[in-house]
Amino acid sequence: METTIIGAMPKLPSSPGEVNLRRTIQDFDAGRIGPGELEAAYRTKEAQVLMDQVARGITVLGDGQVRWDDLVSPLGLDVANYVPGGLVRFFTNNTYYRRPTITGRLALAGSTLAARFARVRAQASRPLKAALPGPYTALTLALDQQYTSMDSALADACAVWALLIEAHAEAGAHVMELEEPALARERDAGRRRAALQAIGALGKSSPVPLRLALYFGDVAPWAVELADLPLHGISFDLAQSPRMWDVLAEGFPGVVGLGLVDARDLRFEDVDETAARVRLLLKRLGTERLWLHPNTSLEYLPADAAMAKLELVGEIRRRVEREVHP
Repeated sequence: METTIIGAMPKLPSSPGEVNLRRTIQDFDAGRIGPGELEAAYRTKEAQVLMDQVARGITVLGDGQVRWDDLVSPLGLDVANYVPGGLVRFFTNNTYYRRPTITGRLALAGSTLAARFARVRAQASRPLKAALPGPYTALTLALDQQYTSMDSALADACAVWALLIEAHAEAGAHVMELEEPALARERDAGRRRAALQAIGALGKSSPVPLRLALYFGDVAPWAVELADLPLHGISFDLAQSPRMWDVLAEGFPGVVGLGLVDARDLRFEDVDETAARVRLLLKRLGTERLWLHPNTSLEYLPADAAMAKLELVGEIRRRVEREVHP
């Protein structure tokens, strides 16, 4: 049974003495520090994010997207004609992203994201998972001035994503995860089917195990559509889709990620109750097929609360394993 994170870790310090990355970025933007000091802060925070995970029992680390301002705009570094723009609310959160505009056909323009990942990978003491926004979310959150249909946009996007995945594999990614909050919320069956087919094709061609993270939506009503995807695993947001507990208890193929800690709620889950629910799934799915993690990025919480939630994930795993293998 593995534990991991989803997406970004907090940029604010969780304890005294840690680097305050948000303040450092503000100081750089105001001209109070130089590029060297900014880069040193990024590298210090990247190392801290890795240590925070190890200290809390996380077995498959994430890079924490330390250098990412939001989920999609960093794609503009590597994807031609995907140009970040003005600030727009990110789903139903009190956070914003720079809405990209698709100004021409999407194409690979560089490998900055993979190079950044490689630097973090060199510091990691455990397997490191790479993460990108999925192609459907990247397209849905953008203003499209190029494509006349979602099918044509997905075709080009997936060709680019295959190259991005390859670059991260070469950079040392243990596993690749595509974050698809827009897909989790998609109610149009035709658009959803097209997106799943495209992601499945990426899974078949990926040089590393490819995972899918679905959050911010209730996927239980259409979970059957996910069953045959050629992916290493699928992670579910059990806070937004609590019926998935019952769906999974009935049986589900492949590796399953349980987003059992709500990273958008300061209230803490009951360890005994959650561990009991995980044990029930163990009887049906087995320990080798379960990953435990927060339901989404921990960056939505205050840093100290985020660390406590991450500790909770590790504690649930320890509690389950003690009772399964006393």
